[in-house]
Amino acid sequence: MIRRLVEQSYFGVSGEPAPSLIEFWLRELRSPEPLLEVARVHPNRAHAIATERPAVAAALHDDTEEIGSP
Repeated sequence: MIRRLVEQSYFGVSGEPAPSLIEFWLRELRSPEPLLEVARVHPNRAHAIATERPAVAAALHDDTEEIGSP
């Protein structure tokens, strides 16, 4: 349920999202495709969070299998 709510937040935004929303997505998105996209579009923010969240580090390396790992 929470996964879908976070995805709804991501897919429901039009225009340039606020930096706080980008950080929220990088910390909370669980699905590979949206997380890959956010990391690709916002690499500087993703690099800052990658040290804390392995899924973001995996997204920066296009490693979809590692994103899905616990």
